[in-house]
Amino acid sequence: MPAWWTPWSHLSRWGQVKRVLAIAFATYHLAAVGVMGAAPKVRQLLGGPFTFYGDKLKLTNTWGMFSKRPSSTHVRVEAVDEDGKVWTLSTTEAQGKDLHDRFRDARLRKIQSKLGNKKDRQRFGAELLDGWCRYKGHRVEGVREVRAVEMVHELRDERGKVVRTAHEEVVMRRTCGPLRPHTLPVREVDRDGEAEDT
Repeated sequence: MPAWWTPWSHLSRWGQVKRVLAIAFATYHLAAVGVMGAAPKVRQLLGGPFTFYGDKLKLTNTWGMFSKRPSSTHVRVEAVDEDGKVWTLSTTEAQGKDLHDRFRDARLRKIQSKLGNKKDRQRFGAELLDGWCRYKGHRVEGVREVRAVEMVHELRDERGKVVRTAHEEVVMRRTCGPLRPHTLPVREVDRDGEAEDT
């Protein structure tokens, strides 16, 4: 019989202590997950005992134990042909896709959404876009470049005032054709509205 199934009266003193500690931790963890995942007003009211556990140790965030929090940013990969016509090759948006496509694209969405982060673009953005050029670019006649377009969400402050409108930004461009691919400049806008060429 497993120890956790042993009746309380048959446990040794140390066994009782271990069971109480396990139940206390499980209760604390479930409460922390509930409070830290709740609305900001609930977190402000009840979050005190769980702040270190949730915000510093990241143990109420499933992804926090393994990597940074996944982004909700959507990124679209497009091809541009010689006439300037834009073709969508891939999108991280699941809306409009059937169940099979959503399942198939699950891993791709995760890595493609990382193109919204500048450091991740620098690490593997070029290779990812070159892959799309080789895989689907040849299907677009006269394709001259592939690009990543980030769909930036609307941002509001605590009072509900819009501090950033929803918009789209071309965050990376790569040549796609018979010549060796290279990165093209884009007009990057930081989140405070300052623009710079990269």
